[in-house]
Amino acid sequence: MTLTISTVIPTYNGAKTLARAIDSALSQSIQSRVIVVDDGSTDDTTAVLRKYGSRISVIRQQNAGTGSARTAGTRAADTDLIAYLDADDAWHPGKLERQIGVFVDSEVGLASSAAQWIDQSGEVIRVSRPALSGHVTRELFLRNPIVTSSVVVRRAFIERLSTLFRSDLFPVEDWELWIRLSAICKVCVSPEVLVDYHVVGTSGSRTRGPEDFRRLYQRMFEQLGAEPGLRSLIAADAKKIRANVHFMVAYMYYEEGSSRDFLKEITRSVAMAPHSHSWAHTLPMLLLPRSARERLRRLMARLRRPRGASPVTRNATGRNPDTIRR
Repeated sequence: MTLTISTVIPTYNGAKTLARAIDSALSQSIQSRVIVVDDGSTDDTTAVLRKYGSRISVIRQQNAGTGSARTAGTRAADTDLIAYLDADDAWHPGKLERQIGVFVDSEVGLASSAAQWIDQSGEVIRVSRPALSGHVTRELFLRNPIVTSSVVVRRAFIERLSTLFRSDLFPVEDWELWIRLSAICKVCVSPEVLVDYHVVGTSGSRTRGPEDFRRLYQRMFEQLGAEPGLRSLIAADAKKIRANVHFMVAYMYYEEGSSRDFLKEITRSVAMAPHSHSWAHTLPMLLLPRSARERLRRLMARLRRPRGASPVTRNATGRNPDTIRR
């Protein structure tokens, strides 16, 4: 049986990068129905979309946020599988073909891949190669290795959720949805790099402070704890989850250069759950100043960049404030 696929691309004032995303979807070896959701853009997005004619479907709505736009695209899809792609990211050739095989297992409801992070100059600054598979809800409580622009979901599972991307949780509404979805299906996260993920200083995670994110994480887990299928798991892992919130906030203080607050949050995280603490991430932060760690990360990105990866477009303006994922 051949599975049909839709690709949902939300965009808000993304005219300068939108064509790159659409082209990467249309050029896949496996064709999909491309659905672009224009979230009330006021730039030249309409002109960009007009050039594609009947090759794409366009939904227009008043500005309501990326989560709302993704939800609208998801609801409009009538295919077996639904793929997500942000307007400022791009897929590598053959991306969908490399992923579709995992859906032979009828219990798999979400597949994602690794990505390479690209800065405003076009340099690859990070290559993330997570690997995760099976029933992984408890793992997702502690980290989100899923890059939204790499995700393909099975419609039969995601349509069982009454609420999809919760805009009030921006910019972690995708993570929250993956957790809820993982409670009813298997997840497959591949270490193969299939996505160019573009990062700029105005992305959602960079326009909010550490304490904003603390409140956001706490609210997210409060909402998840109210879900009947997750309540007992959240309760069982409550200490680990609270410790991990301290760790994530500590990381943000580290990125800001706030050493005192970083050490305070790391200490709380370790004291609360020393055995599950992410020492592999903490030790480099304790031993290296941020500038040295960033140079090391860029070096590792060059070494880990996949052979034959698609060339990076260097004139991209980058990510909009309303589109952020991991």
